[in-house]
Amino acid sequence: MAIATGVGTDVGSHHRIYVGPYVRCENKPTDVEIIRGVACPLPSCFNTVLDDKAKFCPTCGTGVIPRKAVAKRRPVDGCEVREELGEKMHAFGSHNDQGFETFDAWIPNVAWHGQASRDIDELVGEARIKDSDPPTERVLFEMAFKNEISKIRKAYGDKNVEVRWGVLGTWS
Repeated sequence: MAIATGVGTDVGSHHRIYVGPYVRCENKPTDVEIIRGVACPLPSCFNTVLDDKAKFCPTCGTGVIPRKAVAKRRPVDGCEVREELGEKMHAFGSHNDQGFETFDAWIPNVAWHGQASRDIDELVGEARIKDSDPPTERVLFEMAFKNEISKIRKAYGDKNVEVRWGVLGTWS
C-alpha cells in the first residue's frame, strides 16, 4: 500500500505525505569553488566585479582575474536523474523536486503490483492505512522498479542508496 497526499491551504503552502516503499539517496551539499564574474586584482580599484567579457579594468587598465566564491552544491542533480528515469518514478521533496536538505527520496509515479500511488488533492480528517506488509512491499517495489533503482544507484553511488519503507512528508 502506498499513499501520496497533497493538501493546499489558503496561504499557498502545499503539504505532501507519502507512505510506502521509496529509494533514499544521500545527496549532502558540499562546498564548491565557483567563478562569479571577473574583477580587477588591485585593491585600489576595490576589486569591482566586472562583466564576464571584460579583459581589462576600466579604471586602471590592469588585466582582470576570475572572482572566486564558495557555493553549496549537491553532488547529484536530481533533475538529470529524473530525465534518466522517465515517468515511472519521481523525486519526493521540495516543491522544485530538488529533494530534502541532505538526501533525495524517489517514489513510484505509477501503479505497480496492484499498489497505486494515489494523489489526493485534499485530505480532511483521517486516511485509513489498511493492513500492510512493509517487507513484502519493499521486495515487490524493488522488483517493479529494478531498472530505475539500478539507474539511481549508478547516479548516486551504490553506498549512498537504500530502499526503505516509511513515511515521507514535506511542504512548500
